[in-house]
Amino acid sequence: MLDAGARMILLRTGPVDGRSPADPYYDRFWAVVNEARVPVVLHISTSGYERDFARMWGEDPAASHRTFSAFQWFASFATRPVVDTLASMIFHNLFGRFPDVRVVSVENGADWVGPLLRTLRMVYGQMPQKFRSDPVEAFHRHIFVAPFVEDSFSELAEHMDTSRILFGSDWPMVPEKVVKLETTGLEASRVLTDATRKAIYRDNALALFPRFAKNAAREKATA
Repeated sequence: MLDAGARMILLRTGPVDGRSPADPYYDRFWAVVNEARVPVVLHISTSGYERDFARMWGEDPAASHRTFSAFQWFASFATRPVVDTLASMIFHNLFGRFPDVRVVSVENGADWVGPLLRTLRMVYGQMPQKFRSDPVEAFHRHIFVAPFVEDSFSELAEHMDTSRILFGSDWPMVPEKVVKLETTGLEASRVLTDATRKAIYRDNALALFPRFAKNAAREKATA
């Protein structure tokens, strides 16, 4: 896959065959990712929560995404899976073992970032002996987030470095969302400078995915 030119690796959120994705059982996989320095992307998808949480809470485990209850949607697709998955990677010391691994959250929104960081900070303060390093610092070093276009980019920038914020949307992006972004999102932000907005729109992604950057440079040279 990497030899064929893969630019990223997509993983679903949630446990993998009953294990944390950061379980040492999967270290052979992470060693390859670490050496190749190819980002791992967590995109919204089924996570197994829709089945497991249904059994735990008396919901229908056979329900589909068209028939999920509101609670199943909340537990399975809102923010819980991505938060738990990133927390497991941090708590289980994935980044301590593989310092060049980078993980990108896409299509999961960003409203969960502040609460997750506060929780990491709280747990670390309560039981620092359980950690090999500061979990908040691990998040800031290794996690990148692509907010929904409806999210507040300036609010997100209060929680994480803007070099870790990526711009993205479903394609094609509807004109109404472009207008909303230009008037209430990035462009209207008092927190983000012109250079920062340019980085979020384009440069951060090119730095994270160098193969895309090479293609962009090639296209510019031949234009």
